[in-house]
Amino acid sequence: MEHFRLIVEITSGLVILGGFLVAVCKPLRNWFKNRFVTPDKQQDDRIAAMEERQRLHDAADLALLHDKLYYLCNKHINDGSITIDDLENLDYLYRAYRDLGGNGVCEKLYNRCRDLI
Repeated sequence: MEHFRLIVEITSGLVILGGFLVAVCKPLRNWFKNRFVTPDKQQDDRIAAMEERQRLHDAADLALLHDKLYYLCNKHINDGSITIDDLENLDYLYRAYRDLGGNGVCEKLYNRCRDLI
């Protein structure tokens, strides 16, 4: 019975100690974090500039893919034929164009080229 009471007292002490650590350590950690770890405005500005630059690169890639697809599709449609190799090249360009969010204009032209086979 003595051992059981000792175990209960130790367990109770550990629970109280755990509650104390949670109650004290979390606010203390937040205080240190706010006091010594400050957000780096320059880094945030650099990240925002990089994200904007990436957006512009994506738009430029999309424009180039659109131009190339438009030109090649119209060429093959006017010729009235397309080779398997040329169709595979168009497929490669079209998938990248579509994945970047291209609209339906090139999709219609691409499908017309596929019908030429």
